[in-house]
Amino acid sequence: METLLLVLFWHAFMAFILPLFLAETALTSSREVFSLLPGWAKRALTSGKAPFLAAVLVFAAGVFQSVGTPTPLDSLASGLLNSGFLILLVLAWRRVGGDGYSLRELLPGPRGFKAMLALLGLVYLALGLLLRPEELPGLGAQATVWAMYALFGLLLRRGIRLSKIVEELGSNYALDASPGRMVFLAALFTAGSVLGSLTGLGFAFAMDVWIVGIAFGLFVLGQTVRHLF
Repeated sequence: METLLLVLFWHAFMAFILPLFLAETALTSSREVFSLLPGWAKRALTSGKAPFLAAVLVFAAGVFQSVGTPTPLDSLASGLLNSGFLILLVLAWRRVGGDGYSLRELLPGPRGFKAMLALLGLVYLALGLLLRPEELPGLGAQATVWAMYALFGLLLRRGIRLSKIVEELGSNYALDASPGRMVFLAALFTAGSVLGSLTGLGFAFAMDVWIVGIAFGLFVLGQTVRHLF
């Protein structure tokens, strides 16, 4: 269940596509991720209900986050400190003119990618050999992980070969990431986290998200394989 959740949904969408969309829209001059979203997602983001939906999702994210906080005080401190730190980074980035770059200009080139790959390999070695090596899974579990790497690597390789060069797409979509809006959403997130910690709703809500996420991830994987073959 953890594999289905993390591999097919959480890491793919919540830890990659969503942050990439938010970062490009709020911190750069390009809008490629938005331009490539499916039609239903574009309509939701550009409708008059978009600010309300964003507020609901941020509050729900706070409730979900409460699963990892032991006390309501921890939820309050975590929400305020993390949100405040991120808001300061966003304001500093804009102040130095970082939002004048496109996302493509900020991504690493071939040399930078190789350097990051080497550093990632060192991290794997350091964490695997030096930090609690006795916790490494057995050969059978590791073989399963490598088989998954091979499967998704082949799908990615085929997808890249079949895809065409995507020219930079223009879009006038603007995300409201003003200081006031960010503070308001940070307060909603923190309130949701405190509420989840006080009531215990966080775990029940997380279970629902996990079930829906697994189903969505399986559906997208099926559609991906169907599209590629």
